[in-house]
Formats: sequence, structure tokens, C-alpha cells
Amino acid sequence: MSLPVVPMPTETVKVGDADVTVRGLTVSEVRKVHAAGETNGDALAVSYGVGCTVDEAQAWLDSTPADVATAVMTAIMRLSGLLEGAASKS
Repeated sequence: MSLPVVPMPTETVKVGDADVTVRGLTVSEVRKVHAAGETNGDALAVSYGVGCTVDEAQAWLDSTPADVATAVMTAIMRLSGLLEGAASKS
């Protein structure tokens, strides 16, 4: 038996004047984010979730207001099923 491929959930988040598409993380990506811990975890999650490099994600996090960065990271975590009340839509 082969397991079905389920597309990653996506959502659009407003970042300033731009609409940014984010996606949920795979199990493998979640493990890597957890392993990265406080040092690199946020940048790694953003890089996976929006499709940029870790360096680009870190530079964005370093120059973006906390509420905006939190909105993006919250959407990524919610789509990954990692927030309380988050449910898979598979």
C-alpha cells in the first residue's frame, strides 16, 4: 500500500502592502526547526514556510516589527497543525 500525497496547506498573509503566501511545514521540517532551537528556529521556520533562504528569513526577522513577524510565524505554525485548536484538513 502506498500512502497518498497530501498537498501542503497554504494561506496568504498581509505583510505591509504585500500578500505573502505561506505554507505549513512537513514533519521533517518541524523536527529540524525544533532541533535548531532558539538560535535559528524562527528563521528556519520562516524560510521553509515562505520559500526563502535562512539568511533572508533572519534578515527579515531582524528588520520587521514583532507583530508582523508573529503573524507570519503564527500562520505557518497553524497550517502545520502545531497550535492548539489547529486541525488538519486532509
